[in-house]
Amino acid sequence: MLDHILVDVITQTRRALEDALLQRQAVEERFQVDVFLGDVSWETSYSLPGEEKPPRVRADVSVDWPTWSQSAYRSWSIGEPPEDLPEVVVEITLRLQRLCVMPDLGVVLACLPEESPHIGTDTLVRAAPVVEQVHEPDEPGPRFAVETSYQGTIRLDEGALEDTSTLAAPAGQLARWVASVLVRLGDLKLSYLPPDPTPAGDDSRCAVRPVVSASWRRDDPWRRHRSAAETSFFRSASGRAPKCEITSPAHRPPNRAQWAGPYPWVSP
Repeated sequence: MLDHILVDVITQTRRALEDALLQRQAVEERFQVDVFLGDVSWETSYSLPGEEKPPRVRADVSVDWPTWSQSAYRSWSIGEPPEDLPEVVVEITLRLQRLCVMPDLGVVLACLPEESPHIGTDTLVRAAPVVEQVHEPDEPGPRFAVETSYQGTIRLDEGALEDTSTLAAPAGQLARWVASVLVRLGDLKLSYLPPDPTPAGDDSRCAVRPVVSASWRRDDPWRRHRSAAETSFFRSASGRAPKCEITSPAHRPPNRAQWAGPYPWVSP
């Protein structure tokens, strides 16, 4: 395990985005080093849960660690007072894609504020939107995409350098804001192209199984046949929201009745 402030920034950011119930696009994650300048960057992408491939709305997150921040962090770590405290450069690109018609930019920008809420003591500033139009030879018409970037810096003060757990607060603020903007963009009434067809034999998409609350009886004779997940399913009858379990293909249960009784269910 690397003991470095950048690793802690990446860990806290990823944890906050997943705690915000966003779905990571694993193939889009990169960790890069500029061999000429020495800058280090980490890039990843998240979408709303349950989205098709490619997702309609996506957030590309980029965290850059410039060379001068590394020099300042090294000076601080060996006890030398740096001239400036290190900082990370954060860029969030919000993208609407798979559009079959050109959307009204005014409607899209109405969902995107000019600045983000305060992330620690700083904010991210919105750049000009970019419209993409792609013409494929095998498609009847063009497809469109709109993306807007927010960029800013997050300063790492003495408290964050001493105790990296304090990074959880600004990372949580960033993740909650990204999730709320993605939800607003996803709620827009826009025309989308159908998702890409899944190749034969490719079962990489996760299976989503809704679990609806029901009454739980202690005298149920089928209680001893339930798994831990099914037991928690019956314990959710106290008024809480229904659960939604996401299971990877490798752990997907077979398509058969899991148990019989007064409340049988069959996995999809």
